[in-house]
Amino acid sequence: MAKRGRPTADERAARDDRVLDVAAALFLQDGFAAVTLDRVAADAEVTKRTLYTSFGDKHALLRAVVRRQHTYAAAPPTDLEATATAVCRALLADDAVALHRLVIAEATRSPDLAAEFHEAGPLAAQDALVRAGAAPDTVAELFTLLLGELHRRRLLGIAPAPTEADVRERAVRALALLGRG
Repeated sequence: MAKRGRPTADERAARDDRVLDVAAALFLQDGFAAVTLDRVAADAEVTKRTLYTSFGDKHALLRAVVRRQHTYAAAPPTDLEATATAVCRALLADDAVALHRLVIAEATRSPDLAAEFHEAGPLAAQDALVRAGAAPDTVAELFTLLLGELHRRRLLGIAPAPTEADVRERAVRALALLGRG
């Protein structure tokens, strides 16, 4: 028999994670425009009302998927090297690269979606770097160095995901190039 009543905080968190997993998979499989909230709700086994209550509209759901990749952005700031490494790890990962491709593909049809992705992704990463000690006037350059040519190659599908050692080395090198290492 199904439990009745309001879910606990843990149950809501598990449900929201399931919804974000389903939404991310559907967005990547079918493209943003083809995915409906009805389909996300059905596949995640929740009501459409739950989606609107927990996330909002489809754009808000994609923002939540993107934000989830940036868990370091919501965490208390650590040292700059650790945050730079976390940014590299998150944004060079397969799922982040795939979502970036999706947004690029949709950008001309939905410039608002691209702007929302930029705010929830790259700008959130840069804000986390500043909170960890990066200079605000060079944080964009640091962000670019952290991703660089490897990110472009990942977007094109011609480079594998970096190892943990590669990620840390990128962060250390980027900080050193800006005189922060």
